[in-house]
Amino acid sequence: MSKTEISSEKYQQLLKKLDALKKTEEELRRTKDILAEAQRIARIGNWHWRIPKNTLEWSDEIYRIFGLKPQEFGATYEAFLNSVHPDDQDFVKTSVNEALEHDKPYSIDHRIVLPDGTVRTVHEQAEVFFGKDGKPIRMLGTVQDITERKQMEEALRINEENFRTVADFTYDWEYWIAPDGNYIYVSPSCERIIGYQASEFLQDSKFIETIIHPDDTIKFTKHIREELNIDKAVQINFRVITSTGDERWIDHICQSVYSSDNVWRGRRASNRDITERKKAEQQIIRQNALLNAINLVFQETLRSERLEDVANTCLTVAEGLTGSNFGFIGEINQAGRYDTIAISNPGWDACKMPESEATKLIKNMELRGIWSIVLKDEKTHLINDPKSHPASVGVPVGHPKITSFLGVPLKHLGKTFGMIALGNKESGYNQYDQEAVEALSVAIVEAIMRKRAELELNRYQIHLEELVKERTLELEQSNELNETLLDSLPFPTMLISKNRTILHANQIAREIGAKIGEFCWKSFAQSAYIPKADKDYITQHGEIPPKGTHCQFCMADEVFKTQEPRAKIIEAWEKTWDTHWIPIDNEKYLHYTIDISERIEFENLRRQFIYTVSHELRTPVSVISQSISNLQKYKEKLTPDQRDKVMSGLTRNATLLTEIIEDLLLVSRLDREKIRLNWKEYNLVDVLQDVLIQLEPRQKAKEIMIKQEVDGPIQLLGDKMRIAQIFRILIDNAIKYSSKNTKVEIKAEDHYQGEYNPIAIDGVLVQIIDEGRGIREEDIPNIFQRFFRAEDVSDIPGTGLGLSIAQELAQLHQSTTYVESSYGQGSTFFIFLPRLKAPPKS
Repeated sequence: MSKTEISSEKYQQLLKKLDALKKTEEELRRTKDILAEAQRIARIGNWHWRIPKNTLEWSDEIYRIFGLKPQEFGATYEAFLNSVHPDDQDFVKTSVNEALEHDKPYSIDHRIVLPDGTVRTVHEQAEVFFGKDGKPIRMLGTVQDITERKQMEEALRINEENFRTVADFTYDWEYWIAPDGNYIYVSPSCERIIGYQASEFLQDSKFIETIIHPDDTIKFTKHIREELNIDKAVQINFRVITSTGDERWIDHICQSVYSSDNVWRGRRASNRDITERKKAEQQIIRQNALLNAINLVFQETLRSERLEDVANTCLTVAEGLTGSNFGFIGEINQAGRYDTIAISNPGWDACKMPESEATKLIKNMELRGIWSIVLKDEKTHLINDPKSHPASVGVPVGHPKITSFLGVPLKHLGKTFGMIALGNKESGYNQYDQEAVEALSVAIVEAIMRKRAELELNRYQIHLEELVKERTLELEQSNELNETLLDSLPFPTMLISKNRTILHANQIAREIGAKIGEFCWKSFAQSAYIPKADKDYITQHGEIPPKGTHCQFCMADEVFKTQEPRAKIIEAWEKTWDTHWIPIDNEKYLHYTIDISERIEFENLRRQFIYTVSHELRTPVSVISQSISNLQKYKEKLTPDQRDKVMSGLTRNATLLTEIIEDLLLVSRLDREKIRLNWKEYNLVDVLQDVLIQLEPRQKAKEIMIKQEVDGPIQLLGDKMRIAQIFRILIDNAIKYSSKNTKVEIKAEDHYQGEYNPIAIDGVLVQIIDEGRGIREEDIPNIFQRFFRAEDVSDIPGTGLGLSIAQELAQLHQSTTYVESSYGQGSTFFIFLPRLKAPPKS
C-alpha cells in the first residue's frame, strides 16, 4: 500500500472520530439542557466547590434560586456565605466544617437573603471528597428552594395548633375516629368526665367498649354498627363507668367527616356529661309519680266502700311506685299478732303452698322473720340480701323466694299499728324507694283511718236505726226512753215531738243545752236559727206564731210527710254537723247530729294539700321540662351563655322541687315521730351566720339589707342542723314577703326574762323583724297551721308548710314561737330557746 493511500485512510478515520465527537458534544449539550430544565422545574440546583482553589461552580438554577446572574457574582465560598441569612450563618459554617473535618455529609435547611431583601428557605445537601494525602479537594452539593413547602408546613402547624387550642380546651369530651376504627384525636376533657386519659383511647380503639355500662352495651354496640351507614348526625344517651367506679350519663352526638374533595375521613363525636340533668329528670319523674300515687290513694278512699279495696289500691300504688313484684299491708291485732289486710295478686299467685296452709300465713301470724323487725323496731328496714340477714328465718316450702325487701311502719298518733311490706324489686331497693314509700305511708294511714271511721259511722247509723225499730213499741207503751241506750251513743241524740218539744235527750245533748220539755229550737239552739220574722213575732207577742216555728234547716216536716229518714250537713256553732231526722211514728222523731268538723277539715286539708303541691310542682316541672326540650332541640345553636342560663334555670327549679319534697318528707317524719335530734352544744351566732350565707343570693336578688344585733358567743344545747332549719325558714320568709330595698333585723337577747318566757327560765329570745306586707289580724291564729296560706300572698310561691315545720321543730327543742304583725307595716317572729342542761326525755 502506498503512503498516499495510508494517509487517505487515516484521514477518513479522523473524520469519523470528529463526527462521533461532534455527536457526543451535541448529546452532552442536550443532556445538560434537559438537566437544567429539570432543575428549574424541581427548583433544585447543584454546585461544585474546588477547595484548594476556592472556586465555586453553580448550576443556572442555583443562580435563579439566589436571585443572581453569573456575571454579577463571583462564586466563592465566602460570597456564598454572604447570601446566607445572618441568623443561620454560624449553623451553616458548623455544618460545612464538620463535613470537612470528619468526612460527615450534611443535609440541612437554612435561609438565604436575595439581593432585593427577600428571604427564602433552601434545603442543602453536600458530600466531601478527599485526596490521597487525606486532605479535602472538592465538595459536591445540591440546593433546593423549599420556601413554599415551609410556608405550607407553618400554615399547617398553625392550623393544628389552633385546632388543638380549641379542641383541647372544649368542656365536652370530643373524639375523631378514622375509617379504620382507630382514634385520630381524643380531647383531654375525657379525663375530667370519665377519669381516663386520652392516650388510653389512642392506644386501644376498643377501649370505649370496656367502660360502657353493662345495661347499655347492646344499645351502644348497635349504634356503632349502624352509624357507619348514616351520614347525618346521630344522637343517643348511654351510661359509662368512670375510673373510680361511678356511673355517669353521656349525651353522645356523632357525624361523618368528609374532606374538601368529598373523601370520607371517619366520624367525629361529641360527648357531654348530662348526669346532673338525668338526675333532675329522674327526680321529677319520681316526684310526679309520688304525687300521682298520693292523689290516687285519696281518690280511692272516696270511691271505695270497703277497707280491703282501699288497702289493695294503696298496695298496688306502692308496688308500681317502687317496681316491686309483690307486697302486703297489715296491722297488729289485739293479741299482738299480725293480720294481713291486703296482699297483691302476683304474690298470692306465686305461692305454691296448699291453700289451707297459705291462708294460715295471712291471719294471726306470729311476729318473726325479717318483716317483723319493722313492727318491733317501729322504723323502716331496707334489706337487699334477705337470706343473710340475722332476722331471716327462711320461707316455707312453696312460698316464693324473697330476693329483696322494703318494710315501712304505719303510724297513727305516734303509735305503730301496722306496716306495708314490698318485695323482690329486681335491682334491689334504694334510698329513693324508701323516701317515696315513707311519704306515701302518710297518705295510706290517713286513707285507712278515714275509711275505717266512715265504716264505723255507717255501722253506728245502721245499729241506731235497728235499735230504734226494735225499741219503738216499748217506747210507745211505756212512754219512757231508754236513757241507757241514748247515752251509749257518742253524739247528741234527742226524741222530739211533732210540735218540736224535746221529749228525751241523752247526756251529750243535755251538756250542750238541750232541755226536756222545751222547744228544740229554743232549748237547744237558743232561737239562733229560726226565721227573723218569727223572732220578731216572739219578741213582740211573747209567744210563738200560731203556725209554729222551727230552725231554718229543720227537715222534721218532710220526715212526718214521707215517713222516711232524712239527713243534712249543717253549719252551726262554728262547727259542721252531719244531722239526721228519723221518724218513730206520726207524732215523734229521733234527732241526732254528729260533729264532722274534723273530717271536713281533713277533706279541706287534703284538697288544699293536693292543690298546693300540684300548683307548686307545676311551675318548676314545666320550666325544667321546657328547658330540657330546648337543650335537646337547640343544643348546637345555643351559645355558652345561653346554655349556662338554661342550666342555671334547671338547677334553680330542681332545687325548688327538692325543697318542696324535703318539706313534705319532713312533715311525714314529724307525723311519724321519726325525727332523731342530734343533741350537742352549738353556738347560736355561728348558726345564724351560716343561714345568712345560704340565703345571701336571695337577699341580694331583692336588695334586702340585713341588720344583726347578736352578741356572742351564745352556747345552747340542741340539734344544730334543725335549729338552722328553723331560722332558715323564718329569715327566708322575711326576705320573701318583703319589698325590694327594705330591711330585715335579727336580734338576740341572752338570759331573756319577759312575756315570751312565761315560766321564767334561762334562755335566749331571737327576733326576726321585717318591713314586709304584714299579716292580717284574722290570719294570725292560723299562721302556724299546715298548708295555711293567706289569700293576699297567693301570688308568691309557697306550700304553707314552712312555719308549721319551724314551730314543730322548735317544740322538739322545748322552744316556743310567737308572731306580732301590723298589716301593711311588717311582722316580727319571736322564738324563745331555753338553755337546756340535758336533752329532754322522749
